[in-house]
Amino acid sequence: MELLPRLTARCVATAVRLSGTGQASSMPGKVANALFPGYLASHARRLSAGLAVVTGTNGKTTTANMAAGALIGAGRDIVHNSEGANLLSGIATAFSRRPAARFALLEIDEAIVPEALTRLGGPRVVVLMNLFRDQLDRYGEVDRLAAGWLAALRGLTATTLIANADDPLVTWVAQESGCETVFFGVEVRDGHADHEVSDVTICPRCATMLAYSSRWLSQLGDYRCPSCGFARPPRDLAAGALTTVEGHAEASITGDIAGRLRLRVPGLHNVYNALGALALTQRLGVDPATALESLAAYQPVFGRWSLVRRGDTAVQVNLVKNPAGMNQTLRALREVPGEKALVFVLNDNIADGRDISWIWDVDMEELLPAADLVITSGTRKHEMALRLSYAGVPDEALTSVDSVVAALRLAAERGARRVYLLPTYTALKEVRGALADWEVVRQ
Repeated sequence: MELLPRLTARCVATAVRLSGTGQASSMPGKVANALFPGYLASHARRLSAGLAVVTGTNGKTTTANMAAGALIGAGRDIVHNSEGANLLSGIATAFSRRPAARFALLEIDEAIVPEALTRLGGPRVVVLMNLFRDQLDRYGEVDRLAAGWLAALRGLTATTLIANADDPLVTWVAQESGCETVFFGVEVRDGHADHEVSDVTICPRCATMLAYSSRWLSQLGDYRCPSCGFARPPRDLAAGALTTVEGHAEASITGDIAGRLRLRVPGLHNVYNALGALALTQRLGVDPATALESLAAYQPVFGRWSLVRRGDTAVQVNLVKNPAGMNQTLRALREVPGEKALVFVLNDNIADGRDISWIWDVDMEELLPAADLVITSGTRKHEMALRLSYAGVPDEALTSVDSVVAALRLAAERGARRVYLLPTYTALKEVRGALADWEVVRQ
């Protein structure tokens, strides 16, 4: 049953690579699933060590890759969709590449969790990272996604959830599911995001307005419901004393794991990603000290704070696709000292979401870092330039260009030594192509 789907996927992958049209992370599985509809379920049943799932709006690719690095470092043989191809096609492609692996660690798009779990069966562990507003024209509001998660998780008595306690919607899903849950979160004494747009303002249990003692990223914070008692639960794993050292995030870990977290990437969001990965790998039997060492050495995948160099110029690339993610990216960049150039690449293709009104919910007026040069590109470059102009970027520092290549050329002509490229999803391919001829050094 599985030999033909695997051979089909491999043939398609070879054709894609020879044509130079992509990474062959989705199309091989798409063809295999179309020709052999039972392939996913059949392969999942052969995973004698089971499977784990990472899902959420933001951070699932980084969290899954962080966890995969620790598992592989501990000698585990796993199948993993490492490129971020998180639809059913990407999962099928990953299965075809490593048919003998006994365990699967799968990143799954937040909108297809119900369908994926129906096909794959009950996972050993599910990591629930967050639920932020993203691509409203495709996914709808966050409460719709939460309802789908809850329906899929109810009755999975053998599944353990690892859930972000700081997100009220994630907490509600975990508590209502009936599954054993490990909660993680951060300890931030002084929240500074009360002015940000929140995607969850009312209690998911009784629809009363939530009260926050502190809020630090969209709806993430220390919340409670004054009516029904719903509140942020105690954290089994927590990160505190968050600092940024030379552009790298560090934190103290307490709870079920104690130690010092050191990352090569900045930002509060990456601390959340690391917490999810730590909790997952501990649940799967990896020694916490080994996991912390792996996280300290973690190299980001392309587009998730990945770094490339050409001579004296360093270009850092980070995907931005919704208000919460953009806010956190800008906040992280404010902590990076020195001169910098910013390049925003805004597309409105189907995979990005046709509706780009989300850029007006980004708190640019408060969070946009100082930059000597700000460039916009992409299919909606003029709309992004207008948004940046309203945020206070002076006309002499703001430029729109037709391509990422042109943006990099302009940055080089202006003498920029640190360039931060912030593309939406479909713009990543153009960014990769523009950087292809550069001398690449990942750090």
